[in-house]
Amino acid sequence: MVALTAWVGIRRREAWSLRCGDVNLGADSASISVVRKGGERKMLPIPQAALNVVRPAVFGPRAEERVHPLGLVSMDKDLGRVGARLGIRVG
Repeated sequence: MVALTAWVGIRRREAWSLRCGDVNLGADSASISVVRKGGERKMLPIPQAALNVVRPAVFGPRAEERVHPLGLVSMDKDLGRVGARLGIRVG
C-alpha cells in the first residue's frame, strides 16, 4: 500500500478500497483502476519500481478481495509507521 500511495499518487482511501481485480499486471503495461474523488474511475500506470512490491499482494487472491486485507485503521497505522521512519507526516 505504501508503494501504491507513494509511487502512483493515490489517496489512502483509494488504496484501501482497491480490489485485486482493479490491478492489471500486463506484460506491456501495469496499471490500476481507481475511483477518484467525485466518483470518476481512472486508469493509472504502476511504475516499474512499484511492481515487485505490488505483485505479491495481488497474485493469488480472488479478484474481489482487497489488496490490503485489513481495515482502514490498520492501513493508516502501516502508512504512519513507514512515514515516521522516513520523517514525513502521513494522514
